[in-house]
Amino acid sequence: MESEIVHAASISTRSSPPARGPLSRGTLAFWLLPTLLSGCAHDAVAEGEAIYERTCENCHGADGTAGIQVDGVAAADLTVVIPQFSDEDLATMITEGIGAMPAQDLQGREVDDVIAYLRATFGE
Repeated sequence: MESEIVHAASISTRSSPPARGPLSRGTLAFWLLPTLLSGCAHDAVAEGEAIYERTCENCHGADGTAGIQVDGVAAADLTVVIPQFSDEDLATMITEGIGAMPAQDLQGREVDDVIAYLRATFGE
């Protein structure tokens, strides 16, 4: 009697082959991990303070109350002004200017950081 050889389809516990190429899990993790870790170390208030010191302090002063005159108009007292406006309003004032205050050359995260500093320092 001759034995029959039966060829069955191989059974695999994997639902698909392992990912290969530029978007494999290992490659993605390699590039994503440093990005996530650097994002965790970001201190918006500290970064905002550095931006405030180089961009705003000349007119508003370290304590926000300096009121330095620009074109005959005193800079706003930030301890009074900041609590009155939304973050969106502050961002518009910073990037577009208002009254004698010129538009500041800040974008994106820089604007968010300086607003975080303003809120932490001069009130919600």
